[in-house]
Amino acid sequence: MSIVILLIGIILMSLGIYVADRESTEGMFAVGTVVVMLGLLMIASNSVDVVKGRTYDKKIEMYQEENKKIENQIDLIVRKYMTHEDETLKKAKYESSMTLVSLYPELKSDSLVKEQIKIYNKNNSKIKELKESQIDVTTAKWWLYFGG
Repeated sequence: MSIVILLIGIILMSLGIYVADRESTEGMFAVGTVVVMLGLLMIASNSVDVVKGRTYDKKIEMYQEENKKIENQIDLIVRKYMTHEDETLKKAKYESSMTLVSLYPELKSDSLVKEQIKIYNKNNSKIKELKESQIDVTTAKWWLYFGG
């Protein structure tokens, strides 16, 4: 679309030059110049979006890989904690509830898990933003050259 607008502007400028030779009017040349400038501005702004769009797939893949690592780490931590909890409960089976409370440890990696979940959620938000940006790139391509 931007390229079409640019071509229309060039045609108007050419007609303006042709008409200016025959008459004393430069209105068509001025309109053509404005249309060419508009076309160039649209091409520049849409080209930036299209060029940025080339990296979105790689960024999405990177965030998904990082999330997979976080999922694996959290899974390992939870399994270790559950094993520890089972062992603690077996040891404390015949003890009083006060002894059980003193033996039952808090999850030391709780803050690590919370931080990883926070990063995981932030990555998911970023993936969503990148996918929305990919959709915007198709619009920019249409405005640039009727592409899809």
